Amino acid sequence: MTTTRQEASSETHAADVEALRAQVVAAKTASAALGRARTAAKNAALKEVASLLRARSDEVCAANAEDVSKAEADGTPESLLDRIRLTPERVLGLVE
Repeated sequence: MTTTRQEASSETHAADVEALRAQVVAAKTASAALGRARTAAKNAALKEVASLLRARSDEVCAANAEDVSKAEADGTPESLLDRIRLTPERVLGLVE
């Protein structure tokens, strides 16, 4: 049995949708836990995230460049590409 391009695309889409659903469930679970967390714990977590972003900004920018390239290839408007494009300066601005 051969799989047509449309069938393969549908299977990929279904897998993407299922992965997104799993992420939504995980986010809802995390949101509830964050709601119960103490302010000091939240502040410590934010400081750790900021530290990791500073240390790994090159990796973040490289991954973002791949995502932007894919979005560009898919025809995403330049105005939106500019909003999602990260530079080291933008990443550092997020943690300030």
